[in-house]
Amino acid sequence: MSTPLSSFPLLVFAHVPEGLERITLSLDGVLFIVGLVATYLAWRRLSPRIGHHVTFACGGLILLGIVHFIETAGDITAYLIGDPAEIVHRILVFIGFAWLMVGLWRVASEMLAQQDAQAVLIEDLRREQQRRAQLAAVIEATTDFVGTADMDGQAIYVNAAGRRMVGMSVDEDVSRKRISDFHPAWAASLVETEGVPAAVRDGVWSGETALVSRDGRETPISQLVIVHRSADGTPEFLSTIARDVSERKAFEARLMQLVSTLEATPDVVVTTDLASKLIYANAAARAALGIAADVDVAALREVDVPAYMPAWASDIVKTEGLSKALRDGTWTGEAAILSADGSEIPTSHALIVHRNQDGIVEFVSSIARDISVQKQLETQLRQQAFHDGLTGLANRECFIDRLEHGLVRARRTGDALAVLFIDLDQFKSVNDTHGHSVGDRLLVKVGERLAALIRAGDTVARLGGDEFAILLDGAADSAAESTAQRVVESLRVPFEVDGLEVFAHASVGVARATGVADGLELLRQADLAMYTAKADGKDRFEVFDQNVQSTMGTRLALLNDLQGAVERGEFVLHYQPKLAIDTAEITGVEALVRWNHPKQGLIPPMAFIPIAEESGIIVPLGRWVLSEACQQMKVWQQSQAGSMMQSVAVNVAARQLRDPHFVQNVATILAQSGLDPACLTIEITESATMQDVTTTIAVLTQLKELGVRLSIDDFGTGYSSLSYLQQFPFDELKIDKSFVDTVVTDSENLTSAIVNIGKTLHLKIVAEGVEHRGQLESLRALDCDVVQGYLFSRPVTAEQIDALLRAARREDAA
Repeated sequence: MSTPLSSFPLLVFAHVPEGLERITLSLDGVLFIVGLVATYLAWRRLSPRIGHHVTFACGGLILLGIVHFIETAGDITAYLIGDPAEIVHRILVFIGFAWLMVGLWRVASEMLAQQDAQAVLIEDLRREQQRRAQLAAVIEATTDFVGTADMDGQAIYVNAAGRRMVGMSVDEDVSRKRISDFHPAWAASLVETEGVPAAVRDGVWSGETALVSRDGRETPISQLVIVHRSADGTPEFLSTIARDVSERKAFEARLMQLVSTLEATPDVVVTTDLASKLIYANAAARAALGIAADVDVAALREVDVPAYMPAWASDIVKTEGLSKALRDGTWTGEAAILSADGSEIPTSHALIVHRNQDGIVEFVSSIARDISVQKQLETQLRQQAFHDGLTGLANRECFIDRLEHGLVRARRTGDALAVLFIDLDQFKSVNDTHGHSVGDRLLVKVGERLAALIRAGDTVARLGGDEFAILLDGAADSAAESTAQRVVESLRVPFEVDGLEVFAHASVGVARATGVADGLELLRQADLAMYTAKADGKDRFEVFDQNVQSTMGTRLALLNDLQGAVERGEFVLHYQPKLAIDTAEITGVEALVRWNHPKQGLIPPMAFIPIAEESGIIVPLGRWVLSEACQQMKVWQQSQAGSMMQSVAVNVAARQLRDPHFVQNVATILAQSGLDPACLTIEITESATMQDVTTTIAVLTQLKELGVRLSIDDFGTGYSSLSYLQQFPFDELKIDKSFVDTVVTDSENLTSAIVNIGKTLHLKIVAEGVEHRGQLESLRALDCDVVQGYLFSRPVTAEQIDALLRAARREDAA
């Protein structure tokens, strides 16, 4: 316990005798001490007014005073020299100074101790305040919701992040809020009924709830509720810490979607460790591996996944697959898994190695896709790649491949080898007459019949459309021709298709492997021979030789010369008169085109018209013929001699009918020439009408709407049926020359039947190719309407027709 300065004996100096005071005052140190004492006494009187700060100040002065006294007194021995009385006085004074020093030291020490204690307390308070300020700064800076409330749920404090999460401003009074105001109803109920009671009971409660902002938007949170108690354990207040888990929830949602996707995918997905022990298997994997849906995959931890693969696939995955995946991260290849019944399921397999941040392998995922359908499709594609889908025969690619191998073998062994190129005659008319389904089944039957004609080592192929080919491997020349003849004869026998009797005659070309460069060249030669057979009348075979080569060379040369012949004006029209059978008057003409070749002279139609049709040149050529014929007819009608001319007939090919601009071209030509459409007769062969019945009917109907007259040419030589003939809007039926040639001796009355058909359909009957009087009389007896032929006139120029017309007019005048 400290001793007040007033209790020290040194205070007697304030009341010392005058003499002693003088002595005392004579010493600088005593004078100074007395001043200090006076100061202290003054402080005692002032201390109630100025407070404890004076204590510190006064204590400091006393301490300084002591130091000053010691320094001023100097050496103590100085006081022991001189008069004895004076020495005693000095000793007494010194003792008094010593007492004063001790007392002052004690006072100073106690005051310094008090100052140190107060300084420590102040420093502790400062540090506590600093700690609390730091804690408050941390709480304000955190992105989590931090708040406190009393035990009744009244809010006390909410940090800045919490205010933002619920839409409160920084300066808004939080004491007006309750805990329930920060949550949607369901979350508030959960906190109040479960969270707070659990926290009171256990000290803390955690759960997932939500905060609600003023705009009604809910933020999912992970929440802690903590109860804070007093020293006696009484709950004083609540604190809560809530973290926004929106991103985690979104991630969990995406994870669930991924899991759902994995479970729903038909691919087999499993994860394993490096030892291939099962970790996870999706639904498809469990089904494929025979693992029941209710079996916990974790219980199958020791399952060796490759055991569910056939040995060959397991080896691939374990050796090639896993080693590459460990090196590159992934591996893809083909393997297989064993189904529950032990059968192999071919799969497209992928291995992915998953590593942690340190590069250590954590697990391996495997994705296997069932490619059974793909494998079946590949098999089918391989089949289709070398076999015709309709007939099942070898296709063009397969035929060429076998032909090339056969040629190599033939060159090595010296064996003979031949190719037959087969094209059905008038197959399109079968499609048009009976439909494509009948045509397809006919092709199948043709393939079967051809396959029955060959040896086991030979090959029959369908090259496309109605074209077939036969490879005779090791057959002699005579055998090749014999096989070709059998093909022609076999296909002459009608086919029975869906109760119908269908014909499929064919033209066949034969080429032998003599000095050919490759298989394509040999096939081209057979194709050329087939075209020669078709050009020479069809339903026959032709062997490729130099004559065929020459003929085809001639055809190619003509084709080259045909290019641009229309533009060069190399074509001319000749006209053959058509006479009324009862009056012998010239009532019309048929326009027939001739090619005035600059080197070969006049070339007849049969030499170049088929080439023009195949090349498409027939379209511009036909347009020129129509224009020239209509203009010439208009000239004749305007002349006195040709005033009785009723029509000009123009032949139109099937290729022209398929030209989308044909009808419009006819209309334009009629308008430009000024010819009455009724004075133009368009002749179409029976076979041409049957190539595309639907299109033909549509085009002919449009021509009839123009007012043009229509004639069916070469009737009786094609494959049309009466049902189709009734659908065509023809005005005229033209009997083919082959029937006119036999009309006199026609024991079967075929010509008569044709005339009767025409009359029944109310058609004008025209007979062409009349060459002698007997034919004319027979036709007159059959009640034909119009005749034409060499008996009356060959095809002649327009000038010669003028002369005939003038001569006929003179005869009439006479």
